[in-house]
Amino acid sequence: MDELKLNSSDQNKLNALAEIINEVSNEFTSKKIVDSLTIKQQLLYLNFVVVNSYSEAIFKLCVDFRPLPANVILRSLVESFINTAYILTHNSNKRALLFTLEDSFYRKGLAVEVLNFLKRYPQFEKGEFNSDSFQKALFKIQSEIDFYKTKYNLDYNNKKEFEKDYPRLIDRAKAVDKRIKKPDFEHIYTLVYRYLSEFGHLSMRGLNNFVRTDTNGNFEMLASQHNDIGVVISMTYTIYLYFVDQLKKKGLIQKSFNIKKFDKYWKDYFNARLTS
Repeated sequence: MDELKLNSSDQNKLNALAEIINEVSNEFTSKKIVDSLTIKQQLLYLNFVVVNSYSEAIFKLCVDFRPLPANVILRSLVESFINTAYILTHNSNKRALLFTLEDSFYRKGLAVEVLNFLKRYPQFEKGEFNSDSFQKALFKIQSEIDFYKTKYNLDYNNKKEFEKDYPRLIDRAKAVDKRIKKPDFEHIYTLVYRYLSEFGHLSMRGLNNFVRTDTNGNFEMLASQHNDIGVVISMTYTIYLYFVDQLKKKGLIQKSFNIKKFDKYWKDYFNARLTS
């Protein structure tokens, strides 16, 4: 395999991403008691924990000239980006609550599926994987749903009714665009999140990303590819910077934290359309 080298622009972007991750990781404390936070702060806190970890993984993959698998992780970052912006762009706890309830309804559906599966195939009941444990889990999840419905005066009898208030991801992106000065979330959903799905699902479109054809029409399987490193790092840095800005606004990192430096890096090395 030919020796791979980063161009100066991509190297600058990697350096900038490493710097912001290192400084924010030192600033952001994992010792904060989540229960003492508001529901919006809790979700921002939890989302950032994952964003920080995933950004580190993307950085390491790009250093190793492997942006294609990094795209799978980047897609998850974009989803978190849209969901968090959807929650925070309204001065209300309801969207944060609906985000939490979506998880409860999902886990309820999964527990029901497993119970139905074990009913049809009881030979798979082994150890902790048994009907009793999933029946207990289902009861606990339903208790969670009932608690939120009572506490916040919600009237959802099933997931279908709930989804009328908590729309699809594309509609969440559009809702964010209606609330901000420079709408760009629908663009990010369509041209980033949807595009990156092929790397995660590995349909034929996804598999083709790992193949290239030479001038003679011969196929070559790609163990690595570095053409898109600049784009991957740009998107990762943009999302990371957004979360740091929100952490500062919500009081989860010190007000004295110098975010302007990292915003300057963004303006110097990146741009809003995420081109390399």
